[in-house]
Amino acid sequence: MKIIPPGAGQYTLLNYSLRDAALRARDAYLASRREEVRKNLRAIWARFEQDTGISVTCDILDQLGGEILVHDCPPHPLRLPLVKTIVFPIAGDAATVSKNLDALLEQTNVWMRGTANRGETTETGFAPRLEKLDDGVWCLSVGFAGPSLVVAGRYIVVGYSPKACRLNREHILANTKTHAE
Repeated sequence: MKIIPPGAGQYTLLNYSLRDAALRARDAYLASRREEVRKNLRAIWARFEQDTGISVTCDILDQLGGEILVHDCPPHPLRLPLVKTIVFPIAGDAATVSKNLDALLEQTNVWMRGTANRGETTETGFAPRLEKLDDGVWCLSVGFAGPSLVVAGRYIVVGYSPKACRLNREHILANTKTHAE
């Protein structure tokens, strides 16, 4: 595959649907809760999607391909064994998926910061927040940049840092310009 960076020492391609896994995880979690809790969680999720203006299932998960690529490039500086880069192909319209991911992450940030209804912020240096950087990379920040996500052409890249996402985005874009992968 042209999207695997040459520096990847280990990689695996899983024939596994993120959509199916996410829906199964959701259903299993809900099944483990009492009925009143399930009802409350469904109402919260419906409100979240309404605030976001998208259906996560239809507008993001249904648009993904049925594979997941996991590789170790770039390696984590501490060589942590399970810290890898994950790449999800987009089978639907990539621009729409990117726009919907932005909406989802922006709304998640609003809810994480507790500003959904109060117009105030709970901002501290170590309060978790999602941040969209100037180059389009999203990162989870808790006083320092952490796990990150970026759309690279027809792929979603999830990495341990903004740098890992940028390196993979550059590689993917450089190697998929002339062929449809």
